[in-house]
Amino acid sequence: MRQHWRWLSVLAVLGCGLALALWRAGIFRDRSAEASEAAAAEAQAHEAVRHGQEAYRALRTVRIAELGSVERVRDTLEEATVGSGSRDPGALRADRDALLQHAAEFLHHRFGQGSVAVYRQWRTGRGYAFLSPGDPDFADAAIPLHYKLFTGKVYPGDERLDEVHDELWETSLTRRDNGWLVVELAAEPAGLTVVFGEIAAESPGTWPALKGHLDVKTWHGVHGGGHRSWWIPPGGACHAQLARHRSLRVACVGAVVGFERGDRYPLRLMFFQTPGDGRWWLEAVQTLNAPEERFKILEF
Repeated sequence: MRQHWRWLSVLAVLGCGLALALWRAGIFRDRSAEASEAAAAEAQAHEAVRHGQEAYRALRTVRIAELGSVERVRDTLEEATVGSGSRDPGALRADRDALLQHAAEFLHHRFGQGSVAVYRQWRTGRGYAFLSPGDPDFADAAIPLHYKLFTGKVYPGDERLDEVHDELWETSLTRRDNGWLVVELAAEPAGLTVVFGEIAAESPGTWPALKGHLDVKTWHGVHGGGHRSWWIPPGGACHAQLARHRSLRVACVGAVVGFERGDRYPLRLMFFQTPGDGRWWLEAVQTLNAPEERFKILEF
């Protein structure tokens, strides 16, 4: 028995020595530091969301469905603050008007009415082409994987992509307790903004941050999530245009929106302008300053 305990004591000493050596080598210390950093990041994100909800809930809103038309949504967006651009006032005003019109049409057709056919008609009428299996972006969209994940059914094949779009379009708003059913739109300057910028092929991610009456931190928070576009502008998506032209003018329309389940978050509608004709195209839609579990894909 004494021999047994003697060996246990030796093993304990060796174990402590090994642990001390590993600590000095930084292995345990690094894991401890990573855990502390992760906890700090989570706390920071939680505080950003809490602060954001307080700011968003103070805003006056209107029900999008009750507005009933693109024109009335556009009238609401007229409250938006506009960041200074590098263009002359007249050109800036024209860009602002074009962006607010495009944003109003999107908000109405995606959230203010329930017909996917009407939405598709608006998209094609605007000049967008429907995503096809031959498009370079199709593989990245992971549609077959998400179709099975979201519906529980086997993907019916690329030849029925129209039907897949329509089904996912209709169910993406109501998945997970009506998670993405947007019902309200901010109706005062603090919750609406337009900002302009420029991106280059060498730095394609430098889109302008939202700002205005609410500061950048309140608009963006810590977490943000993007959604899935099914539509391609003429001449290709933003990255294809950027490779061709090397730089592009871009703009973001920010709007605080309310969801049926009661929370509010900013939507960031990201547009780029094609050189030559000066037209603006919707490239991406993001939800900002939301908990990670709220990032359920919205089809648009």
